[in-house]
Amino acid sequence: MAHLTPQQEAFAKAVVELGNQSAAYRKAYNVSPDAKWTTVSSEASKLAAHPEVAARIRQLQDEAAALSAIPSLTARIKELREIESANPNDIISLRWVNCRHCRGIDHRYQWKDELEYARTCDEWRLQKRNGLPDMSGGFGYNGTLDPVPECPNCWGIGERVPFIADTTKLKGGAARLYKGVKIKGNGDIELLLHDQMHARDMLNRIQGAYKDGAAAANPQGSGADVSHAKAASTPEERHRRYLQLMAS
Repeated sequence: MAHLTPQQEAFAKAVVELGNQSAAYRKAYNVSPDAKWTTVSSEASKLAAHPEVAARIRQLQDEAAALSAIPSLTARIKELREIESANPNDIISLRWVNCRHCRGIDHRYQWKDELEYARTCDEWRLQKRNGLPDMSGGFGYNGTLDPVPECPNCWGIGERVPFIADTTKLKGGAARLYKGVKIKGNGDIELLLHDQMHARDMLNRIQGAYKDGAAAANPQGSGADVSHAKAASTPEERHRRYLQLMAS
């Protein structure tokens, strides 16, 4: 729509926003309040009938409809199931890993590498401590390995390490479960997840697992409950329930 003037573009957007051609014309062309409404209506109709303006209005209406459209029931149920069945441990967990003595030679302190050992030696010199750190446990510590049951230092329990996944690489249910992060006033970061029990409740309601108010208000007794359950099993009834939930 490169051939539209700025005012024509503004008119097309105002038509979609306001739903009234005359009001859109007044807004886009800054019409005087004293202008006759018949004149404004006539000019607005002519402008809306312009082929390129009309095409732009249809394009904007289609875009607005796509943005406001409710996802299909199947798609929404799929999303809720992914949230409800996701494993939070894929996002945040508390892991127990081997301590520094688990895999050291004779269970002595194990260093990551020579660089870590050298840095510790420098710290000892600055602190004016005697001797050098013990390196008899060797090198090669890997903080991701499991504890060693025979370790006399940690008794096979290991060390507690909090783990937070790289949220930009989450996939499947974990990506759906992840909601975002909240930075607190003291700088701490709080990881936010969607409510899995709420997702489960939504699924149950969509599929008619509960006796909702409409069923309870039905005076026909158990027979009504049976018919209500049968109705809830149809796609039409589930879709109706879904729209009611979205509206509320």
